Formats: sequence, structure tokens, C-alpha cells
Amino acid sequence: MTDSDGSEEEDSHDESNDPDFCQMSPDDCIRYWALAGNEKHTTIRRMLKILRAKTDLKLPKDPRTILRTQRDRANIVDIGNGKFWYQGIRCCLTTELRKYDSFPSNIEFDINIDGLPLHRGARKEFWPILLKVVDHPISPVLIVGIYSGPSKPQSNELFLRPLVDELNSLTITGLEINNVIIHIKLRAIIADMPARSFIKGVQGHKGRQFCMKCCCEGESIQRRMVFADLNAPMRTDADFRNRVYKVHQTGTTPLIELHNFDIMQDVITCDSLHQIDIGVTIKFLKIWHDGVLPGRKRWNPVLCAKVNRHLQSLIFPIEAYRKLPRLEELSHWKGAECNTFLLYAAPVVLKGVLSNREYRHFMLYFCGITIFSSTAHREHWNVAQQMLKDFVGQSGSIYGKISVTPNMHTLAHIYEEAMRFGSLQNYSTYVFESKLAHIKQRLIRTSYRCLEQAIRRILEFENFQMPYKNGTCDKPYIKKRGQTIILNVRKGFTFRNDGVNDWFLTSRNQVCHFISAKNTEGNYTITCKMFGTVYEYFNEPVSSLLLHIYAAERNDYMLEDYDVDISEVKCKLVSIFDEVESKQVLFPLLRTLK
Repeated sequence: MTDSDGSEEEDSHDESNDPDFCQMSPDDCIRYWALAGNEKHTTIRRMLKILRAKTDLKLPKDPRTILRTQRDRANIVDIGNGKFWYQGIRCCLTTELRKYDSFPSNIEFDINIDGLPLHRGARKEFWPILLKVVDHPISPVLIVGIYSGPSKPQSNELFLRPLVDELNSLTITGLEINNVIIHIKLRAIIADMPARSFIKGVQGHKGRQFCMKCCCEGESIQRRMVFADLNAPMRTDADFRNRVYKVHQTGTTPLIELHNFDIMQDVITCDSLHQIDIGVTIKFLKIWHDGVLPGRKRWNPVLCAKVNRHLQSLIFPIEAYRKLPRLEELSHWKGAECNTFLLYAAPVVLKGVLSNREYRHFMLYFCGITIFSSTAHREHWNVAQQMLKDFVGQSGSIYGKISVTPNMHTLAHIYEEAMRFGSLQNYSTYVFESKLAHIKQRLIRTSYRCLEQAIRRILEFENFQMPYKNGTCDKPYIKKRGQTIILNVRKGFTFRNDGVNDWFLTSRNQVCHFISAKNTEGNYTITCKMFGTVYEYFNEPVSSLLLHIYAAERNDYMLEDYDVDISEVKCKLVSIFDEVESKQVLFPLLRTLK
């Protein structure tokens, strides 16, 4: 979240994540300050000079000494017209896991590969190989290697070979840390569409047989490839290895040599960022607002002003983007903004704006994605699969066949990936995109020898072991700031009595308004008001109650206050006002839904 309205929450969150400075040496405290703030060497040098003059601390003069900057030349090799630095999975995991007192005997992780342009007007980009341990939220994204060149690597063989060989070796021998053998497994490879095509050696989204899941044959309409067939045979790992798909496979890939890896099922094709949020969601907003499809009229100024006014009136909880941009800025909407709009605003904002047919069609998409976004809805995933297939199938008749783009087609394959990997949140590229932004903004300062700069900064960060506090961020606690009462339920889940962050749903599906909280010998109780009556907001394609979406009259509370134990909280709710029907609509904040 970058919105300025959330500065208080961001500050308190940062403090809770700080290390325990009492257990750190002065050198390490300064080192942490420099790394956390991305301070320049001139600033660090000035601070060291001041501290040496005003304190008795024996500090070095050179910032590289305090940062413990690697002085040895990194092992960089030439690949085609670029350079490649491969640190390795063993090195990354060993360095990271040694920071913890204990670690599991079995570790699964995901690998992400993506291109990262470094400078405007300069043909230089990174292709990092990133790693994230699954089911270990505090473990950061690790950088396994980086390719640097004017474009993507010329050969996926040279780029992926070190990764494949090391993975196969570690799969057999395991990873030894402190005389303990850890069994590791590559769970999935997650990448956007161009990167997937490159690493697998297959057609891209402009090819007739682009789909990596099924044998759908594309059709060219007005120089655009559309994929309307949702019943084509599924591709298999065995046929891919035997090169049965002559047209689909444009080259070779070392990924077929990976042990215990299904190259069809274990390469993600529909992640929430690229295919859904900045794929389908933004596409339909541009269809409605800009009229980008042939024969499609754009929204008139009056309608645009109405939607913009509604968007600007919305304020979301601190766990989401607090405000949404205007429609005129659609080209600059971020993925997280598209996600917030789809899951918590679209059914209300678009009601009365779209035609009845278009709205019913859109609700297939909204309900399907909502259900796949939480494991709490797992029992309805088969229903969501049919909803998304209906959404894709009906798009041709409503918006023309040209609307069934590659991103639209991949929606039909979410079910298989969800059944294998969990909800959409479990295999998203959002966490990797944050790391890419970190690489670009924090590791590179000039355009000279970018790869060497990045390597030095990476090693400074990864080799710094910080003693963290016995933090309370994962446990409940209460704070008071004036009249504001803040209750931290768990990490990433906070209540405060500010009119935005004070709605929640109980395990008995009671909609409640947070008033205050108290701690009695470790037992946390919430004082709240409950709505007298709540009812479904929509009943097509399913009842909103099935998705824990409720409508109520404003301020229709029961007279008395109620006490609710914190263990009875099911999820936080997002409150949106429906201007058409004058109702308060409450959506579950999916990342908090049990």
C-alpha cells in the first residue's frame, strides 16, 4: 500500500518488524539503518564521521566496511550478448535458513522468472531467477541468479542449465544445514506469458497453438488471435517430452530433464496478477470506458463522471489499496488496484451502469474469481469452474468473438491449477513483482555495471543476520491513540474504530461493527454492534450469501452492544455503499477469511 492515508498504519507495522536493537552491536545497528533505508555511501560516510566525533564508538571510515561489501569479484559468465551470475539454490537457502532457530525437514518452493527493464531509453534489462519457500510467509523472496543484457537471453539452455542441474542434484542428496538433511522439492514455476514461452520453448500468445494446457487451435480475427474452444484435449507431460506437439513446441528446453516435475501441470499458466488483474479485469474496463473493440461505443461523459464519483468516494481497509484511481488513468492502474476493484467494488459500482445482460455476464467472472481466491470456498471450486467457462463462452456473443483473448482462454484452466496448488493467492506473482521492484529501485543506482552493483547489494542484504524481537505481530494486541482503538487480530489483520476498518463477520455469520476491545488475562473480547437484518445482495449466478457478501440498511443495528471473543471472528469485511439501492454492501476481505 502506498496511499498516504495509511501512513500511521505503515509506521506502526514497520516498527513491529524492526530487529531487537538491544541485542545488536553498534556496527550492526548502523548497518541495519543503512540497508533498510537504502542509504548512499556519502550519507553513511557522513553519519560514521559524526558518530566517531560525538561518541566513543570505534567505527570504520569506509561505508563498505560497515556494510561488509563483498570485495571478491563475482563469478559472472558470458551468455550470448549478455552476462549471467548464478548464486545457486543451495547458497540462497543455506544462508536464509541459518537465520532461524529451527526449520522443517521438507521444503517446497516456487521459482519465478521474468524480464525487468532497468532504464528508460536504454536497452538493458535483468532476467532474475527468484525463489520463494512455500507456506513460510516470513521467508523473503531469494535471488538465485540474474541475467543482464540488452534483451532476454538468447538461449534458454544456457540460462536454465545451472538451475536444472542443481535442482536434480539437490532432489537426490537433499540440503545439509547444521548436520541436518532437508529434503527439497520444486513445487511450481511461475512466470508471465512471454517468460513462460521462452523457458518452455513454445509458441507465445500470438501463436495459433499458444495454450500450454490444452490443444486449442486459435483463430485470427482482425490480426488478433482468439481462442474460443474450451473443450480441446489436454496436453500431457509425456507427449511434450516426446515432442508430439510439433507446432506448439518451437524449440527445446532443459526443463524436461527436471526430476519429479510435470512440465504441463507444474508451470503456472493463470496467475492472478498477469492473467486476471492486469489481464481480463483491465481489459473489460477498457472495453466499457474506451470502447476498444470494433463497433463498441465508449461510455458517455455523464456515465464516466458517475462511475468516477463513485470510485472516488470509496475508501478501503488498510490491508487493501485505500483509494482507486479515476477511469481516465486506466492505463496506469496497478495490479493491486485492479484486484481491489474486482473483489470489493465492481458488483456495486457497475450495477445500473452496465446493461442487465452485461452485468449478469460480468457477475460470472466476479463470482468465479472470488471463489477461487480463497480456500474457504474450496467446496465450490467445481461450480466456479463452470462459471468461468460460461463467462468465456458468452463473451463472444456479447462482445464479439474478438474478445476471447489468450488471457480470457486461460480462465478455463484455473480449476486444474487450484486443485493442485490451492487458491489463487497461493501461487500469485505479486510477491515476486515486489522483489523485482526492490531490485530495480534499491539495488541499482547508476547505469554503470548494473549487474555488479546488484550482486554487491544482494550479498549485503542476504548475509546480514538480524535478531528479531519476540514479536507480537502474529498475536493479538491492543493499542490506543487518542479516541482510536486498534486491535491487531493477527499479522495483516487489524481492526480500528474509524468507520472503515471496523466491520467483521463472526463464525456464526453475524455482521458486526467493531466498537472497542479489551484484554482480560490474555483473553481478547470485542465489543460490537450487530445488524438487525442482513440479506443477500444478488442471487445470480449464486446467492451472495454463499460468498459471505451481505446487504443491510445503514445503521440498522440492534439496540444493545454485544461481546464477541476474538476466536469467533471469521473475517474482516469491506463496506461499500450502493447508491442505486441505498444499501450498505459488505464483502469479505479474502486474505483474512478463515
